[in-house]
Parts: sequence; structure tokens; C-alpha cells
Amino acid sequence: MKPGMTLTAAIDPTLTVPPVIWLVFSGAVLVFLALDLGVFHRKPRALPSVKR
Repeated sequence: MKPGMTLTAAIDPTLTVPPVIWLVFSGAVLVFLALDLGVFHRKPRALPSVKR
């Protein structure tokens, strides 16, 4: 355990990630999702049918 670290943070390392990092990560995911859906897949296309 590092000096100045609480016992809870030492047990659960996810508590050491600042909320700002989670906001930036979530924002990046939303930006990439918007790019994927809005730019790269603008035109609808039919999926090939599978014949049995």
C-alpha cells in the first residue's frame, strides 16, 4: 500500500481512477460511435441472405 492511500483504495484499484478520466473515456466512445454511425455507415445496405 502506498503512503497516503486509504484502505478502500488499496483494496479496490478502480477507485484510484479520477472521474475526469472516466468522462474523457466515455466521451471518446460516444464520439467514435457517432463517427461510425453518422459518417462511415451513412447509406443503408442490404445484408447478403443466407440460403439453406
